Amino acid sequence: MNRFCIQLKNSIAHINSTLVKDPKILSGSPIILYNPSRQKCQAGRYKVTLKRNRPLTYEQANKPSYIGVRKGWNSWNTSSLPGVSLTSEVSIDDAFIRKFIAGTWHRLFLSEVIIKRRGNMIHIGGIVNQAIPVRKYYWLIGYTEELLSHLLKCPVKIDVQTTADRNALIYKYI
Repeated sequence: MNRFCIQLKNSIAHINSTLVKDPKILSGSPIILYNPSRQKCQAGRYKVTLKRNRPLTYEQANKPSYIGVRKGWNSWNTSSLPGVSLTSEVSIDDAFIRKFIAGTWHRLFLSEVIIKRRGNMIHIGGIVNQAIPVRKYYWLIGYTEELLSHLLKCPVKIDVQTTADRNALIYKYI
């Protein structure tokens, strides 16, 4: 359904760009009003299964409207304050960090990746599974810190907590 919403958005953008580029279209014919149906497009909501066997973590169980009330943000930075430049670069860096962590720590992170920017330093946190030996965790932490520090040109610190059981993070079933 998400692909349908993207295609609908692209077609509406094409119609709008055509109307703006060629004003003759509006002068000769009546204006066509359109209202796209977006009733199936949702974000942050999980569909309830018939058997109620889909596990959700605490962060997934809360709706997006509870961000800042019951749960925190996944990215903490000051780039959205007025007068601050480089807001798009910070967002792109955060997306890059998340993709890098997902690829490097393949299927080890059980929670969302939390990125906090404190001054010039980036702190990355989360909960990981104890699926590999401790020696490999230390190597992964050092490898990730060094590579991200070199690529992002600022110090990076990784703080992870481990849990032996994947089911320890389950908050409820839907």
